[in-house]
Amino acid sequence: MSSDVSPLDFERMRDILLSLLMKMEISDSNCPTGARVAIVSYNTKTDYLVHFSDYKGKTALLEAVRNILLEQSSGRRNLGATMRFMARHVFKRVRSGLLMRKVAVFFQTGWAYDTASINTATLELAAVDIIPTVITFTEQHNLPDSLPAVVHVEKVYKAIH
Repeated sequence: MSSDVSPLDFERMRDILLSLLMKMEISDSNCPTGARVAIVSYNTKTDYLVHFSDYKGKTALLEAVRNILLEQSSGRRNLGATMRFMARHVFKRVRSGLLMRKVAVFFQTGWAYDTASINTATLELAAVDIIPTVITFTEQHNLPDSLPAVVHVEKVYKAIH
């Protein structure tokens, strides 16, 4: 939701998210099967759009994602701050278990303005066993090498379609 996210890029983000969710088993309850999903938007601040506990079941979650609207701001994106927010707040009270995986997927259009804070946030995420993945809309990005997975959007489209 940062100032330079175009409506087209936003629609592509939502399309990718919906495609990924369609392929996943979404948890219908607190039992340890299926994925639980939280969604945040970010620019200079991070806002919850969907909490882990908001939607039980795939149908309601997919409808909620379809209803997310682009709210452009004048703020520039701060990926590092959002990654730290995820580590400290979003994943704070999640199920744990031997087979549980905590994965955070971030969408990044354009250049990162805060590469030093992204490095720090990557360490914070690793410390609490969260695997960060960044889907970038620019093939030539300046994201730090410390990120375990940076994937260009075209590779994601090929994989899900």
